Amino acid sequence: MQNLPHSLELRIYRAETRLLGALLRSPRGLSRMASRLNPLDFYDYRHQLIWAAMLNLHQQAAPVNTESVLAELSRSRLDDDAGGQHYLHFLARKTCPPSTGKRDPV
Repeated sequence: MQNLPHSLELRIYRAETRLLGALLRSPRGLSRMASRLNPLDFYDYRHQLIWAAMLNLHQQAAPVNTESVLAELSRSRLDDDAGGQHYLHFLARKTCPPSTGKRDPV
C-alpha cells in the first residue's frame, strides 16, 4: 500500500466499503462495475480479494452474496485474508440497496 494521508485513506476505505456492501446486498449493478473495475483498483487488500471473488462468481453466472463470496474465498483459502465471514457481513450492512437511497454511516 502507498502511504497516503490518513484522511484520504479513510475516504477511500469508506467508498470501497459502500460499493462492495451495495453490490453484496443488491448485485444488479455488478455487470456494469465488472467491466470498469479490477481487483487492483481497490486500495484495501481485503477488498481486492473480495472483488476478485465477486468477479469470479459473476463470470460463472453464479449468485453473488455474502455466503457465495465467502465460499469462493474459502475455496482459494483466502477467506481469513479477506476478513472472514464477519467482515463480509459488516460490508453488507454498511449500505442499503441502491433503490432505498438510505445507508448506514461508516
